[in-house]
Amino acid sequence: MTNSIQHETVRILKHQATIIKRPQDDNCSPYHWNLIFDLALILRDKEYLNLLLQIPIWDIHPLPFFHAAYAKLRYYIHTQKFDQAEKQYEIVTQKSESNETIFHGIEGKKIVQAEGLSKQMKLLNLPLVKLYQLILKKEGDQFNLLLEKYLISKKKWIKKNKEDGNSKYWIDRPLLSICSFAHDQGLNITVESDYIPAFLYRKEFDVEEVLKMDFLGEDGEVS
Repeated sequence: MTNSIQHETVRILKHQATIIKRPQDDNCSPYHWNLIFDLALILRDKEYLNLLLQIPIWDIHPLPFFHAAYAKLRYYIHTQKFDQAEKQYEIVTQKSESNETIFHGIEGKKIVQAEGLSKQMKLLNLPLVKLYQLILKKEGDQFNLLLEKYLISKKKWIKKNKEDGNSKYWIDRPLLSICSFAHDQGLNITVESDYIPAFLYRKEFDVEEVLKMDFLGEDGEVS
C-alpha cells in the first residue's frame, strides 16, 4: 500500500485553499478502512477485523482528520489498548471544538474553511466516539440515551435536507456496527429504530442474504 495523497492549491475568486487529491481508484483511505471495519463488526468476521487492525491507515492517510482519528481510536479499543484509547477520545473531542482548520469544502464559488469539524460531522459522526466510550464503561443507560438522541437528530437532519428517499440513509451502517459491538459486550439496547434493525446487530441473519443488501454499500465520504 502506497501513499497516494497529493496536495493541490485551489483558488476561487479571492479565496485560496490547499485540498487533498487522490486518484479515482484509491480505495485505501481511512473512510474505506472504517467502512470495511463496520461490515466486519456486523458480520462478526474476525479474520477481516484482525487484518484491518494490522493496517495503520491513520499513518498512511492522516486525512480527512475524523476518519483517520476514528480508525485509530477503534484500533486502540479492539486491541484492548484502553489507556491510548482514552487519550484518543480527548484528541478527537478537543480538535472537533478547536480553532484549528480541519475541514475544507466548496459551496458554489466559495471555499469554506471550518474550525473544528463540520456541522454535519458533529451531528452524524462525532457521537460515534462517545458511544464507543460508553460501551467500554458499561454505561448501558447512558448509551441508550445518547443512541436515542442521535437517532432523533439524524432523522431531523434527513428530513431537513430532503434525503428521505436516499437509500444510503435507510440503515445507519456505522451506528449499526457500534450496536453490534455493544450487544456483544453485553449491553442491553432498548432503543428501536429502522436505522438499526435489531436482527442485524444481534446477528440473527444468514450472512449470504445480508451480503446482498444495499446497506453494505458506500454512503458517501464527508470531512
